Amino acid sequence: MSQTFFNLEYHIIFSTQDRRSTIPPEIQNRLYDYFGGILKNERCVLLAAGGTADHVHLLISMHPQIAVADLMRIVKDRKSVV
Repeated sequence: MSQTFFNLEYHIIFSTQDRRSTIPPEIQNRLYDYFGGILKNERCVLLAAGGTADHVHLLISMHPQIAVADLMRIVKDRKSVV
């Protein structure tokens, strides 16, 4: 019986528009939880998150059937406010 295992982990870094300081410390944890929910819907797992007021770091375990570019488009296209 054949089995396939995968372990695709990516460290994704992206900044706010024009690197403006628009992520205050008091909402950062809620923002990371929000990203985690989006990733879960795409069959991915947020392993760790961090950042500052002008950029975000995400460590993601990805499903092999989604491309990194497509996943980031989905994450960054969400327009809901935390």
